[in-house]
Amino acid sequence: MRRFWTRRVLVNVALVAVAGGLIAGGIAAIGPQASARSTTTTSTVAKGTVLSSVSATGNVAASSSLAVNFTTGGKLVAVFVSAGETVKAGQALAKVDPTDAQAAVDNARASLASAQASLQQLVDGETPAQRAQDAVSLQQAQQQVTSAQIALTNAQANANQDAVVLQTAVKQAQAQLDADKAASPVDSNKVTQDENALTNAKNNQASGLVKDQQQVQQAVLSVQSAQLSFQNAQAGVAVKQEPPQPGSLAQAQAQVTQAQTSLAAAEKTLAETTLTSPTAGTIAAVTGSVGDTVSGGGSANGSSSSSSSSSSASTASSSAASSSSSSGFLTLTNLGTLQVTAGFSESDAVKVKVGQPAAVTFSALPNVSANARVVAVALTSTVVSNVVTYDVTVNFDGAVAGVKPGMTASVAVTTAERDNVLTLPASAVPTSGTTGTVQVQQANGKTVARTIGIGLRGDNAVEITSGLKLGDKVVTQVASVASGAGTGTGTGTGSNVRLGGGGGGFGLGGGIGR
Repeated sequence: MRRFWTRRVLVNVALVAVAGGLIAGGIAAIGPQASARSTTTTSTVAKGTVLSSVSATGNVAASSSLAVNFTTGGKLVAVFVSAGETVKAGQALAKVDPTDAQAAVDNARASLASAQASLQQLVDGETPAQRAQDAVSLQQAQQQVTSAQIALTNAQANANQDAVVLQTAVKQAQAQLDADKAASPVDSNKVTQDENALTNAKNNQASGLVKDQQQVQQAVLSVQSAQLSFQNAQAGVAVKQEPPQPGSLAQAQAQVTQAQTSLAAAEKTLAETTLTSPTAGTIAAVTGSVGDTVSGGGSANGSSSSSSSSSSASTASSSAASSSSSSGFLTLTNLGTLQVTAGFSESDAVKVKVGQPAAVTFSALPNVSANARVVAVALTSTVVSNVVTYDVTVNFDGAVAGVKPGMTASVAVTTAERDNVLTLPASAVPTSGTTGTVQVQQANGKTVARTIGIGLRGDNAVEITSGLKLGDKVVTQVASVASGAGTGTGTGTGSNVRLGGGGGGFGLGGGIGR
C-alpha cells in the first residue's frame, strides 16, 4: 500500500512539473502581461408607474343586440333598410298598411270634437237663439194644455147633453108602453113592441153614458199629460238658464278626457304602423319583405326585447357575452359598444376584478388598440383538454375604427398599478420576495451592497419601497474586455477555470465561482 501511494505522489508531482513548464513557456511566449479594462452596466432609480397585467385571447362581439318587432301588425307595405346599413335612433325601418288605423283615428277625433262641444255649451250657457227656441217650446206646451182643457170641457158638455137625450128617449118609450097597456081593448102586439122599444132606449142610454164617460176620462188624461209636458219644459228651460252644476261639468269633462285618451291610443297605433329604430346601430338581419303579413306585439319602442353584457362579477360569461334576443322582424346590433370574452388561466383569473382597466389588440389590425374595462368574471370554469380557464368579459370604452365582431383579440387586464413610485427595470432586480440585495455604484466608481424593499413586481418594472433613492445607479452587469494584441482575458462565475486567448498568443484567465 505504501508503495502504491508513493507511486501516485510521484505521478502527481510529475504532472505539476509538466504543467508548470507549460505555463512558463506560455508566459515566455507571450512576453509582458496584456492590459484589460472592466465595463459596468447600470440602471438608474427613477419615478414612474409599475403595472402588472395578465393576458388571454378571445373574439370581439357586439355587447348588445335587439330583435325589433312591429307593435301594430299588418300587411308590410314598405321596407326602408337592408342588412349592413347603419341607422339612427328614431329612423324609419319599415311600414305596414295604415288604413284601419287611420279610420280609427278619424272616428276618435270626431268623438272628441262632439264631447268638447258639449262641454263648451255647458260652460257658456244658452245662446239668444236657444233661449228664443225655449220660449217657443214653452208656448207650444202651454197651448197643448189649453187645447186639452177645451177638449175636456167639450167632452163633459157632450156627455151631459147625451144623458138628457137618452133619458128623454127612455121616458118617451115608457110613456108609450104605459098608454098602450091602458087602452081598451089592449093590443098585445103593440104592447110587445112598446116593451122592446123601452128596452132598446134603456140599452142606448147605458151604452151612451159609458161612451161619454170614456171620452171625458180620456180628455182628463190628455189635460194631465199636457200639463206634465209643460212642467217638464219649464224645468228644462230653468236648468238651461241656471249656471252649470259641478257634477254636470265634471261629467262633461270626463267625457272629453275619455275621448282624448281614445284619440291618443288611436294615434299611437297609427304611428306604430311605421317601425322606427329604438336606438342607433347596424342592421344585422331583416326577415320580412313587402307583401308579407307581420305580427305585432313588440314593445312601445319597437323592440321585443334586448340583451347586453352583465356588469355583475357574479354573472357567468355566457350571460356576459353578447347575445341576441328572440328573433324579430329585424335584428339591430350596436357596434359602438363592442366587447371581448377571453378565457384566463385559473392562476391569472383570481387576480381579475370587475372594473379593472384592460388593453385590447387585434391580430388583423396590428397598429390598432382599444382601451377597455372588465365588466364580468365567470364564477364557473371552462375545461378544455384538462386546462382550466375562467371567462372574463371586457367592454370597449368607445368605438374603434375597423374593428368588427368576430375578430381575434388579445386582452391584457391591468391587475395592479403603482403610480409615482421609485422603480427599477425588472431585469435589475432578479431576486424574488419583498427584499433583495443590489450593488449600488457610487460617485467614485466603487460599488456598495444595499438591501432594498420590493413592492409591486410589474411586467417591465419593479417598485422599490426602501433602500434606494431617486437617481441611484444599480449595477446590472460587469464585463471584462481585453485590450492589446495577443492578449486574452476571461471572466467566470462558476467553479471551473476557463482559458481564454486571442491574437495567436496564449493567455490564462478565469475566476473561481462562489
